[in-house]
Amino acid sequence: MAPRQSARSAAFLDNPASAGVSRALGYREDGTEAHVVRGDTQVATRFLLTSDEWNPRLADGFELIGLDRLRPLLGA
Repeated sequence: MAPRQSARSAAFLDNPASAGVSRALGYREDGTEAHVVRGDTQVATRFLLTSDEWNPRLADGFELIGLDRLRPLLGA
């Protein structure tokens, strides 16, 4: 089970660019999972980023807009 303060991502094996973005942001591999896509089974790599692993320097220059309106939907 993922830690409470974490983010998840996944990338299908035929999409290495997506996996590269997750790795570049600090996510680490956290297993695989199978999905049925258009009748075929596709494997995806799961990624996990915990609050302890988050590198705040990657957020420099980014601004979240509208977060206050989103908080109730997230249970915050």
